[in-house]
Amino acid sequence: MVSFGVLGTSTAVVLAALLFSRSRFNPTPYPDRLAVIKEEDTRIDNHLYDDVSWWDEEEIVYTLRKTNVIRCPFFHRHLSKGGKIPSKGRYLDVGCGGGLLTEDMASTYGYNITGIDISEASLRQAREHGRHIPNLHYQVGSAYDIPFPDDSFDGVIISEVLDHLMDLRKAIQEIYRVLKPGGVVVFDTISRNFKSYLLVWLIAQEILQVMYNDTHDWRLFITPEEMERLLSETGFVVGSPKEEWIGMDYEDIPFRLARYILGGMKQKHQVFEGNPVELPGDLSMIYGGVARKPQDSY
Repeated sequence: MVSFGVLGTSTAVVLAALLFSRSRFNPTPYPDRLAVIKEEDTRIDNHLYDDVSWWDEEEIVYTLRKTNVIRCPFFHRHLSKGGKIPSKGRYLDVGCGGGLLTEDMASTYGYNITGIDISEASLRQAREHGRHIPNLHYQVGSAYDIPFPDDSFDGVIISEVLDHLMDLRKAIQEIYRVLKPGGVVVFDTISRNFKSYLLVWLIAQEILQVMYNDTHDWRLFITPEEMERLLSETGFVVGSPKEEWIGMDYEDIPFRLARYILGGMKQKHQVFEGNPVELPGDLSMIYGGVARKPQDSY
């Protein structure tokens, strides 16, 4: 005979599971991530970057610069020709924000690079911080309507942006348009799976609030398979993602989050202390990729 205690516990568990399944903490993926998604159907705030201090080392957004130790060499490896940058080469960083990546590509590697972003407030910070670098330029522009003619750039970077976009096809088509034949696009984004749901979205963002509110909508994350298909269908030549693309992440993320909790959840940036590591062939979380516009694209 089942006791009232066991019955009550079972009922509570069932009710809790039912409530969770119907809450915002159990998001249902979009039927087609590559289709146009209405902004009102998302839970992401792409305007929060108007109010952040990009170059303040205490700000959580500044931790993005730490990933440059992985991203910049990877991007340079594929954008350059055997490590050499064409003397008259032109490069574009789409969604550059405050210029954390753009500036490093210009100052460390010497790229003649232009960053575009929809946030004028972010661009003001980028211009001020990089004012001494002559090969670094910024202007307002959207990934959906890149303000340059066809065949303008030898290479395009789109980093930490794709998982914020509602019309991926339009953005990738625009990148294809402004690339010269033979030009290269490099990117990084976050894969949509249980690992990223649990660690990046549910625990880090929603529960512990290590990130700004509504920084990410897990449903907007993009699997490597979706990204490969999107690039191919746009006309890009994509090699072998398992061989040419890379993963990048911080080691021991669960331990870092536990330490943050035990420390009273006061120093958010400490979750990302130290540098991330490159994970060749592991595209299960943050991953970077590359594709090329064919020489005979007309």
